[in-house]
Formats: sequence, C-alpha cells, structure tokens
Amino acid sequence: MVIYIYCQKDLYRKTGCFDLTCSGFAQMGSVVALRASLKPCSLSFGAQYQLSFSILLDSGQWWLKIGPNVIGYWPIALVDNLKRSALMVERGGEVYSEKVKKSPHTNTQMGSGSSAHFRYGAACYANNLRIQDASQQLKFPESLQSWTDKIYSYNTFYDVNGPSAKPIFYFGGPCTYTDPPKKGRK
Repeated sequence: MVIYIYCQKDLYRKTGCFDLTCSGFAQMGSVVALRASLKPCSLSFGAQYQLSFSILLDSGQWWLKIGPNVIGYWPIALVDNLKRSALMVERGGEVYSEKVKKSPHTNTQMGSGSSAHFRYGAACYANNLRIQDASQQLKFPESLQSWTDKIYSYNTFYDVNGPSAKPIFYFGGPCTYTDPPKKGRK
C-alpha cells in the first residue's frame, strides 16, 4: 500500500498536485513518508492489517497523522476556506492511467483487487469513519454516499448493518472490464 495526498481547490477542474509537489504542505515525520510503501499488507481471506488515519485542526494547522505518527500539516493560510471546518470529507482509492477516457483505460486493480461486495477479508475498506463537529465530539457522519466513475471496473459499498453497526466503506476491483456494453451490440 502506498500513501499519497492530493490537493486541489476547484473540484478537479484546473488545480491539483500530489504529495510534496504541493506548495505549502510541510512533511514533519520521518517514520512514514508520502509515496513510501507501508507494510505488512493484508492477504485476501488471510491476515488483515489496518491503519488509523486522521486529519485534525490544531494550533492553526491541519495535521495529517497515521496512527500516532505525524506525517505533516497544511497551514491554514494555504486552505483559506478551511479555517474552522470542512463541508465534505472523501475517502477511498484511486488508480492512475495515462489513457484516461480511452479503452482500456488501465489494467491496474484498486485496493486488494477484490470487489467491494466481498467485504471484510477480501476487499479494501475504511472503518471507524468519524468526523469532529462544532461540539468537538467525534461522531459518525449523518450522510454517507459512495461513488465510482468506472462502474464496470471498480465498485464501492457501504455496509451499515455489519456486526459492529458502525459504517464500513469497502472499495476496490480487479479492473476486468473496461467500458459498459454498447447499446444495440451483442
């Protein structure tokens, strides 16, 4: 697994940059580095490992942490519209391809490569999804949505009825399909 950050200001229209190519993000920690592989990795239907990620507003900075390890921070001046809070939080996976909008766009799997519908033990997941609201309490989000832009390659699934009764977001896919079937073709 590789950890990266992506920053943008205009809903992915014209701005955006990865990791330390973004002016303003200050990497602080030396235990975990952006773009470095993290191990051990979970095995499908085998040993499972998980990491705890958090983004916290503290002392005028937005801090990125993995477990107890500080990765770095974004200064408030960099993200003017996030001086007090965020309106939306996104989690999930991404794949890269130079062939965007072409078919096949990539052969890269997402997450473990298993469909989100296989759930725990096979698919990549994010659990314990909580936000801190104005009351300074950690709470489960009231509105959860899942989305994918390549539905014939990757998928997402929210399980809110699992044994813990806490929302778990699964995502992934083997990218075995490239595009939806053409209408009128067999």
